[in-house]
Parts: sequence; structure tokens; C-alpha cells
Amino acid sequence: MSHSEPNTLSVTYRQGYHWAVADLLASLPSLVLSGWLLVGTAALLANWVAVLVAVLWAASGPVVLGWQRLMLGVMALSSERNLPDEHDRVNRAWVNVADAAGLPAATTTVWVMRSDAVNGAVNASGYVCVTRPAVEAFTERQLEALLAHELGHRLQGTATWRSVIRWYRWPFGWLVRAVFAPADWLMVPLHPRLLRLSNRVMAALRYSSLGAAAATTLLLAPAVLAYGTAACLLFAALALLLGPWGSALALALAATQLVTRPRLSQRCEYLADRVVVDLGYLDDFRYVLQLVHAPPKVSGPTSHLAEMPAFLATHPHLDNRLAAAERHAYRLR
Repeated sequence: MSHSEPNTLSVTYRQGYHWAVADLLASLPSLVLSGWLLVGTAALLANWVAVLVAVLWAASGPVVLGWQRLMLGVMALSSERNLPDEHDRVNRAWVNVADAAGLPAATTTVWVMRSDAVNGAVNASGYVCVTRPAVEAFTERQLEALLAHELGHRLQGTATWRSVIRWYRWPFGWLVRAVFAPADWLMVPLHPRLLRLSNRVMAALRYSSLGAAAATTLLLAPAVLAYGTAACLLFAALALLLGPWGSALALALAATQLVTRPRLSQRCEYLADRVVVDLGYLDDFRYVLQLVHAPPKVSGPTSHLAEMPAFLATHPHLDNRLAAAERHAYRLR
């Protein structure tokens, strides 16, 4: 197939745009609250300051995208200079994947990112990066399988769109993180200790119903207290600008994002996984997913409580991803 001809794979996976629009709609509470926080805070100084902030905020998105593209280009050059072997290996793998898909490889910049994680990503403007541990851990075919998944995200064409959405909702996100940061500082180091203690309590009570109740209470009560207090503080902060009823409505709408946005993100992951199957990398992708999905660090009867709840996770569970990929492969037979 000539690269100038319509590509069935590219056309098929452009449906990712539908999920980007859905992500925009799901993010509207945060977007509106972010603008409200900035303009409302500026209005405390003067009305003209509020107007100036509103204009600058509306125009900031393209500027930030340009800056991100510049920085990604710098990091790609750094990858080529400082990690030449890894950089060349990733780019050779990308050429193989693009050729298998019937797409031009040269239109996408691929680079190696320094990180402790085993993963890959599609950045704003369609840059594709792979972490150095992934390059070191995978064979050629496995590396191509990882890149085939990233090609799936690339074909969806949503990376730049999502980057814009993420930028315009950051003020509200920053407020939430600032309010909940003390709870995180307390619970992140405390949680593994509570998990081990809860396992001992359950074992001491012979894994009875009483033991399960006591262990769960011991594990969850401090988190409920810490994050419940933070939620009350967030409500009070928003009430200064929106009033109590406005604050309650805003938090209720924003809370829906905790469920809707991860679900949309999971749908995009399933869609990208289909490209892996379409290009014939399913066997290699099984091992890739096993490394990307790190197992829980703490084991024991209550270790499942240490995992991210499925409805909050941005990526589907490993078993669900494999099952969906297998079903897609079966339909292609």
C-alpha cells in the first residue's frame, strides 16, 4: 500500500476522537471551576484584573502547546545524543511497526525517556517515547509490541487534545492537590505499615469475620479521617467563592470525574490494544503487559485493599486487557 492511499487501520482508529470529546465533556466541571477560581480570585483585586486574567488564560493554551513541543524536541535530541544505542533501537522498532501498519514512520518523533518505570507514552503533538528500562527489558518483538500499542494511541489523535484539557483544568487540580497533600503525606508512608498490621490482626483472630472487620477498620479508618478532613477543607475553600450550595454542586460534579474520566481512559487503552492484535503482536504483548502492570508490593490477606480501585484506575486490569485482546484476535480469525 502506498502511503498516499487511504489507510484502513488509520481510518478505523480515528474513532478515538469520540472519546476525546467525551473526555472534554467529563472534564467540564474542572475546566469551569479552574476559570472561576482564577477570574474570581483576580476580581478580588479589581475588575480589570479579572478581565485581563480571563483573556490571558483563554490564550494560554496554544502558547503552552508550543512550549511543550519545543521541550519534547529538546528531550528527543538529548535522547539521541546521550542514549544513542537505545535511541537507535527504539527508532528501528518504530520503523518496523509503522511498516507493518502501512504508515510513514518519519512523520513521528520517537525517543527514549529516563525513568524507573517500564512503559511508553504518546506526548503532545504526537511524540512517542519509551522508557529506558523498557528498552532494556524487552526483546525486539516485545519492544515493537509496546510501540504498536503507542501507535494505537497515536492513531486516535487525542494526545494534543488531552494535553490542552489537562492544562485548562490545572488550577482546580492544583487546589485539590494542595488541600489533599497533607493527607497524602500522612497516608502514603503509613499505609504499608497499616496493611501489615491489619494482616497480623486478621491472622491473630484466625481469619474470622471479626478479624476481617477489625483489619479492614484498622486499615481504612485513618484514611477516611484524613481524606474526609481534606474534603471538608476543600468545601470550605470553594464556599468562599461559590457559596455553600455552589460549592456542594461543584464538588458533586467534580466528583463524577473520578469515575467517568478513568472509564474513558480505559476505553482508549482497549482501543490501542486492538492495534497490537491487528499487527500480529499479541503473543509478545502478553509479556509486555505483565511487566507494565506491576504487582502489589505488599502481600497478605488484605493486600487487595492496597490496589487502586478498578473504577478509579486509568488503565484496565491486566486480566481484562488480555481477555479483550483475545476476543479481538478471535474475531479477526
